[in-house]
Amino acid sequence: MSPTPEFTSKQRAAIVDEWRRIAAEPPPRNPRPYGCLVVIAAIALFLLIPQLGIKLPPPWGTVLAGVLGFAVLAGGFVGVFAGSGVHGRAALRAEQALAALTAVPAVEEDTRLRHAVVLIAHAVVNDGPTMSGTIDIAAVKQRLGANLGYVVAIEQVLAEEVGTVHVFTETGR
Repeated sequence: MSPTPEFTSKQRAAIVDEWRRIAAEPPPRNPRPYGCLVVIAAIALFLLIPQLGIKLPPPWGTVLAGVLGFAVLAGGFVGVFAGSGVHGRAALRAEQALAALTAVPAVEEDTRLRHAVVLIAHAVVNDGPTMSGTIDIAAVKQRLGANLGYVVAIEQVLAEEVGTVHVFTETGR
């Protein structure tokens, strides 16, 4: 592992600016609430139509029941299984940053700095009520090799300047 680098105030500002740029990106659209809304509306219609005394001619009552049943199933599928894409996007970006950091020949310093911030920012993702890792931290530490000290130093700058949590320096990893 290489010695921990000292960053100039300009480099520290670049680290914080890159972090803020990443944090300001809008998340992918999340279709889950729409699926839940469709389920609620379909069930409400299914229960309210007979209560209101609405009777449809024989083929249309069956068709309406089938459409509402399909809406419940489709809305339930979207509400439960359709993800927001936040985790997948973060995992992809973390892997791309890791590949750039471990590439031979080495990337330029400003690009290296940007990729290290991207790796840290996307190593853990908050997708609603839970937080989950997008990469295997132990494997990434091994792949980083001599670059690990550089990434840890940037992580330290982010912890001091922005108040981020430690990803690569947590105990037990």
